[in-house]
Formats: sequence, C-alpha cells, structure tokens
Amino acid sequence: MQYETFNNLFLGFVFCRSLHSQLSTVTQQMTSLQKHFEGDPDASRSFSEEESRSTEQLMQIIKYLRREKEILTSKIDVVQVGK
Repeated sequence: MQYETFNNLFLGFVFCRSLHSQLSTVTQQMTSLQKHFEGDPDASRSFSEEESRSTEQLMQIIKYLRREKEILTSKIDVVQVGK
C-alpha cells in the first residue's frame, strides 16, 4: 500500500513539474514577445483585453501548480520519513 501511495504521489509530482516547466516556458516566450513589440515602434501595439486575460490565466495556473508541487513534495517527504 505504501508503495502505491508513494508511486501515485511521485507520478503526480512529475506531472505537475512538467506542466510547471511548460507554463514557465510559455511565460518566458510571452515576455520575450512583449519586449520585442515594445522595442520596435512599427510593430508596437498594446495587448488586447483578451491577451491580458490569457496572461492572467496562465499566471494563475502557474501559481496553482507551484502550490500543488509544494503539497506533493511534503507528502513525499512524509512517506519517506514513514519508511
């Protein structure tokens, strides 16, 4: 039973870590694009309301994944201590 619990926690941790990594990459790409548009007067434009909302949603997802990662890390630590 402990092995299954540990395995499930580990898989959840790996999944959250992967999603966090992917979302961080997307955030970096969005930041890079924003800087590019700000530096080029011809391409400069303000982000639309929809784009701003999408960015905010991504930030909320990243915060959620960070919390989940902390929870899973704590659970893994508890399982390891219980061995």
